[in-house]
Amino acid sequence: MNSLSDYLRNYLIVTNSSDYLPQLYKLCLEKVKNGRVIVIITSQLYDFSNLLLELDINKDLLKNLIIMYYQTIDEISRKLLLLHSWSLLPSLVAVDLSQLLIAQSAASLSTASIMQKVTLCTVSLLTYLQSIAAQLPKCLDDGHILCMSTGLLILRSDVENFGNTQIQTLKDLYFYKTEMYDEFADVAYKIEEIW
Repeated sequence: MNSLSDYLRNYLIVTNSSDYLPQLYKLCLEKVKNGRVIVIITSQLYDFSNLLLELDINKDLLKNLIIMYYQTIDEISRKLLLLHSWSLLPSLVAVDLSQLLIAQSAASLSTASIMQKVTLCTVSLLTYLQSIAAQLPKCLDDGHILCMSTGLLILRSDVENFGNTQIQTLKDLYFYKTEMYDEFADVAYKIEEIW
C-alpha cells in the first residue's frame, strides 16, 4: 500500500503528550522561512508568536504556512480532498490526530470505528501526497531532485480504544518504508537530512 513516489516521504509519529507542538511549529516555520509551503491540519490551537520572533520570520512569508483546523476526524479527509484543487504544492503536510483521538475515544466509539476513521485519514493523506508527486518537477539535468514533499501523521498510543495494535497495523500497511517515531526531534532530523 505504501508505494509512494521517490519524491515523497511519510512518517508516523506516536506521542502521549503535546510536547511535540513547539518542535512541529518550529520545523514548519523554519521551512516557511526558506520559502516552502507548509500545511498543518490539526484540532489544536497553538500560539507560535514567540517562535516568529525567535526565528525572525518576515510576516510576508507566513502566507506559506497554511493551518487548517478540524473538529472531527471525518473533516480531515474532506480538507485533504480540497487541497487537490490548489495550485500550491506543499513541501510538508502534517496531519495531527493526537488530541482528537482522545475525544473520539471519550465518545465511546469502538476500536473498529476509530480504526476505520484513522485509516481513511491516512489513505487521504497518502493519496494527496501522490497527487503532489505527480505535479512535482522531477529532477535537474545532473540528476538532483528539485522538489520533495513530506507527510507527517501524528497519533497517540494512550487512547482507550486505539492502542499499539492499531498503530502497528497502520504502520505495517502505510508506513512500512519508514520507521515509527516517538520523538519529534528524530523526525525533524530525518526531514533535515532529505531537504
